[in-house]
Amino acid sequence: MKALFFYLIFALGIAVPYFTMVMKFRGSEQVRKNWSALFSEIPDFQSELLRTTVKDNIVWAEWHWYGTLADGERFDWWGVTIFGIQYNQIRWRRLYMEPKQASDAGIDATVKHMTDSSTQGR
Repeated sequence: MKALFFYLIFALGIAVPYFTMVMKFRGSEQVRKNWSALFSEIPDFQSELLRTTVKDNIVWAEWHWYGTLADGERFDWWGVTIFGIQYNQIRWRRLYMEPKQASDAGIDATVKHMTDSSTQGR
């Protein structure tokens, strides 16, 4: 699946002039740098495309990314990417990925955590 990311971004001629994540950056060189770091630190990186949908020029994809970090710890992330496409180019992207929750605390504990101001970085 590593090759799929590079294929989509580079081989298909889909330009990546602007990505939006936690921090904004421009250019395919930064994309290459980011993914190279991930592949280096997670040598057995795998991704599973769970669902995708396209409406107008917006592409939604639900992912499961997993593997083993270089230090032996498990890498297990889930989430969604949203792409805005214009003139056969990715014009913007949003990445909503998070680590799989290790506990089975349930919805009550999750809502409590979400509404606890001490967990909101305030």
